[in-house]
Amino acid sequence: MKKDTYRSPDSYERILHWMLAISCLLLCLTGLGMMFQTFNLAGLLFGGLKSLKLVHNFTGLVFAVSLILVIRLWWKEAGSICVSGGSGVDQGRRGLPVACG
Repeated sequence: MKKDTYRSPDSYERILHWMLAISCLLLCLTGLGMMFQTFNLAGLLFGGLKSLKLVHNFTGLVFAVSLILVIRLWWKEAGSICVSGGSGVDQGRRGLPVACG
């Protein structure tokens, strides 16, 4: 592939991106709803403080998993870590990770 060409993201990357984006926004909304009384509308939308906390905790797990998968994808695309093969990270002369070839 040429250097100046653009690679369109596949469906896996799009799904991960939107999982991360929606869970981040939902975490912000539910966190503000639990923290400040002025954002009580968030508590009313989700059915009270207990269900708001439950949604917040579940969304945190979704966010953490999707963040790990996105970082793994970025590292794999950057070529700085070998995700799918062998010994994992190749070590350079100074012990720093180098591109896998």
